[in-house]
Amino acid sequence: MGVITPFTTVLPKERREKLPQERPDRKLPENKNKFINFLKDSLSFRIGYTRCLEKKKAAKETNFGTVGKDYLFLNVHLNPASYWFFSLTFYRYLTQSKLNPWEPEFSYAFGYDDWHPNTFNLMYSNYSGNRICRGRLTNLSEGVISGGYKFNSLSELAHAINLNYKPSEDKTFLTFNTRWSIYKFLYAQITAYIYLQPEKQKMWDPDFTYSFGWFDWRPFHISVEYSNYGGNRFPWHKKAGNTSFKNGCISIHIGIAF
Repeated sequence: MGVITPFTTVLPKERREKLPQERPDRKLPENKNKFINFLKDSLSFRIGYTRCLEKKKAAKETNFGTVGKDYLFLNVHLNPASYWFFSLTFYRYLTQSKLNPWEPEFSYAFGYDDWHPNTFNLMYSNYSGNRICRGRLTNLSEGVISGGYKFNSLSELAHAINLNYKPSEDKTFLTFNTRWSIYKFLYAQITAYIYLQPEKQKMWDPDFTYSFGWFDWRPFHISVEYSNYGGNRFPWHKKAGNTSFKNGCISIHIGIAF
């Protein structure tokens, strides 16, 4: 027996027996049913809020513009088959100031990314100044093409090595990432960058980035993370940059799935 809700109509027995047989065209078409199941299995969302620790005007010559814009975001993630994916994120900035050319209204990535150790990945990502309805939509050459390999050294330590290429700057660089799973969903990670053409490293191109926090991938569970993707510099690197913990941001977000 099904569950009866306030919106359920229950007919007397004698009237139910006189009802005509269910019409075939009222059944959910098989192909539509498969499509709905496909979306349930492959589509997920993540919504959140990011607050930057430092809010000030950067020097004009740095080309950084306003530092520390808080924003809301919505991520849509699709896994159509195996570890193939497409990810699209929309941003809503909580400030009245004009967007800088490099601040995106949306970003996107797609490719093949198997999270298991001893696997390869190949993907494209674009976090440049993409616009929804103001001027250009996107510029593919400003994205980054990445290919790499994942492996574990210990059960708690996961590593990834990637070769990256940015066509718009004809810039090639290596990244070495290490993620430490501390306890359950608590983690810390750092990524080091090596630019194969050192002269092409700009002030905002980091020597390293880092993040830590509580990331719970399960639907309807809260995650809280700190991340710093600024122009961090190693102590021995004298090239101008901007290494400061205050340049990072704190994000709180939740995943949603069918």
